[in-house]
Amino acid sequence: MKKAVRLYISGLLSSLFYKQFITKHATQYSIVGFMRKREDDGKMEIFIQGESTAVDAMVAVCKRGPTHAKIYDVKEQTERWQEDMKEFKLM
Repeated sequence: MKKAVRLYISGLLSSLFYKQFITKHATQYSIVGFMRKREDDGKMEIFIQGESTAVDAMVAVCKRGPTHAKIYDVKEQTERWQEDMKEFKLM
């Protein structure tokens, strides 16, 4: 079963390390989508889609973050599947 989710993550994150961490796991779980730092509020926005179990695992990874990340809040919303997405991109 396919699933798509958008996350908004706030906390003390090193953009470089967090992006590397998320990209590594997206590849591991065969996730497609994108990640970007929002200009207006500084939150990380992550759109992920793939098989339901892989997306659930990836959401847990995003909420945990790398070793030194301090994540304060995660907003999660279900999204529609995007047929044109074929890879995971950093924006």
